Amino acid sequence: MNSPSEPTEFKRKNDYSITAYQGSRKVNTMVYVHSISSYVKYLEKRHINWSVINVYARRTRRFLKRYYKDRDIIPDRIEG
Repeated sequence: MNSPSEPTEFKRKNDYSITAYQGSRKVNTMVYVHSISSYVKYLEKRHINWSVINVYARRTRRFLKRYYKDRDIIPDRIEG
């Protein structure tokens, strides 16, 4: 477990940056994301078509996971 002085990429608040793509075209990017599923609801509410989202650790910009719209169940947070 990290001590308070150790840097960590996850602090349970706005841990993610997400980029959405429609095919190979970037359609949306959001830097401060707390819930991945809420971000997907945001895209759908604004009628932004997307096929893939890439999720990154916001503080380190490390790639975490790719989700496909019609193939994956989108969680609130990535566990592990």
